[in-house]
Amino acid sequence: MQGLRTQENQKFNKFWNLIQSTAKNQGKVFFCDCGEGREFFLEDMEGEDLRGWLIPLDKANEFEPNWLVDNVSDVWLDNLCWAEWKDTNGMISVEFITY
Repeated sequence: MQGLRTQENQKFNKFWNLIQSTAKNQGKVFFCDCGEGREFFLEDMEGEDLRGWLIPLDKANEFEPNWLVDNVSDVWLDNLCWAEWKDTNGMISVEFITY
């Protein structure tokens, strides 16, 4: 799966698809660096807040090779963000936050 370095279970993959769908709606791709905790577990989905880079679609092919070998330069620092999940009446959504 683009933006994910590890194999995950089906419940996490459902969450990952939500993250990428949210990013795509913004014309971007999310590339995960690591989990940040604050986990959730539902019957059909699980996940946690993630840290990574939110990269414009037209720059994803340029970014990905360095990301794959864990060698992302400071050029991409402005794209660093957190993908934070939110539960609203049982509906999980994702918001990308920069600090």
